[in-house]
Amino acid sequence: MQKIYVETLNGKDLEIELGTDPFYFLKTTVRQLKDKLALFSELNKIIDDLRFKYEDQVLQDDKWLFCYGIENGSRLTYEKWYNIRTVMGNYLKYGVKFIRAIDSITNVDDGELRAVLSCGHAVDPNSLTNWCKTLLNEGKIEFYCPVVTDSIHKHTCNKKWDYEEVKRIALLNELETEYFEKKLSENSAKVFFDFKQCPSCHSFIERHNGQKLKVKCVLCRKLYNKKFQFCWQCEREWLNPATNSTTSCGRENCYKNNIKKIKSLTSITSKYD
Repeated sequence: MQKIYVETLNGKDLEIELGTDPFYFLKTTVRQLKDKLALFSELNKIIDDLRFKYEDQVLQDDKWLFCYGIENGSRLTYEKWYNIRTVMGNYLKYGVKFIRAIDSITNVDDGELRAVLSCGHAVDPNSLTNWCKTLLNEGKIEFYCPVVTDSIHKHTCNKKWDYEEVKRIALLNELETEYFEKKLSENSAKVFFDFKQCPSCHSFIERHNGQKLKVKCVLCRKLYNKKFQFCWQCEREWLNPATNSTTSCGRENCYKNNIKKIKSLTSITSKYD
């Protein structure tokens, strides 16, 4: 079976099957690939507002896959497609300024107009989206400017952007907005309430005893009738159920220098993913 993989917002790949005939695969156009994606993925909501890329090549809808060297097993990415002049009106009503400058995040200099953030740096919506997505995937709950302002002393801008500014300048579409707000909610729960996600059922669990690393997932027992214990520190299944170590579950690299004592919590609550 001939297959193509497409990276999604959460980093996971969508697998697209294109039949067993190599000739059919080669003669598949980018548009046909988009249509196939729209049939069975959430991308159907925004498929016409995306442009696909393969090894830094922007794919044109009417071109065949083989024109770009795409073959069985290739992995594609995508980004928002927009014309800065068509969205400028929406920007201007919020008082956003434009300058013709390099992208401050990626350093791409293609002569295009770019929106200026509150910190004064100019960006492309896609580079801003990707940077902020990286922060969310690292568990952050704040967005900040990564631009290096002093290369000698390695100082960065670090100016904070609020979510509404990011949403506006990054032109977040429906799926991105949903993803960003879900990650902000999940990350905030972890930061403020010491939540962790069970690696088995993916529910969010609040630890009952802040002194123990071994945590039983009550949702696994309640929903799936199975006993599952995981390590609060490395977030993997507990290696040896017989041990109750306060520093390691026994797995490789399950440790942290100067582990901070986390205050005990009095209840286990859960949140469905």
